[in-house]
Amino acid sequence: MLKEDTDDNDQYETMAALYDSVYHYLNDEVTGHTSSITLTPKEVTPAVVLAYEQYGDANLADEIAQRNGIHNPLFVPPKALSVLDS
Repeated sequence: MLKEDTDDNDQYETMAALYDSVYHYLNDEVTGHTSSITLTPKEVTPAVVLAYEQYGDANLADEIAQRNGIHNPLFVPPKALSVLDS
């Protein structure tokens, strides 16, 4: 169903871009081909702070903790951590 007062071509391009983004995201998740970098905090730091500094989104703190086997995300040790490349 097309929205009124819109060009079919614009909607097609938007849907194609959305499909492409979803396809690549899911492909990376399934195959594990996400690009990651190493981050080493200078001191014990909460994962929420690291997530905000790295991604600009504190909601990704659990991703950092899970990826690095951190049991208590309030106390991330100053060691090399694998994080997604932002």
